[in-house]
Amino acid sequence: MRPILGLRYDLRSAPFGKDHATLYAAMLEQVQWADQLGFTTVTFSEHHVSDDGYLPSPLMAAATVLGATKQIRAMVSAL
Repeated sequence: MRPILGLRYDLRSAPFGKDHATLYAAMLEQVQWADQLGFTTVTFSEHHVSDDGYLPSPLMAAATVLGATKQIRAMVSAL
C-alpha cells in the first residue's frame, strides 16, 4: 500500500515576505520535486479580495501543477 503524502498551498505573501512571483515559482519547484519523491496530492486553498494575496485562482494553480507533474493529483479547497 502506497502512503498518502500531500502538500497544501494558499500562497499568501506577508508584507515582510517574498513577492507573489517568487512564491509561485517556489511552489511549482517544490511540487515537481514532491512528484518525483512519490507525493500523491497537492491542495490549493482559495479566498478572494485578500490583502495578502491569498490564492484567488486555485483552478489556475492546479492546472499549472498538473501540466508540470506526472503523477501528483491536485485538489481545490474553495468557498
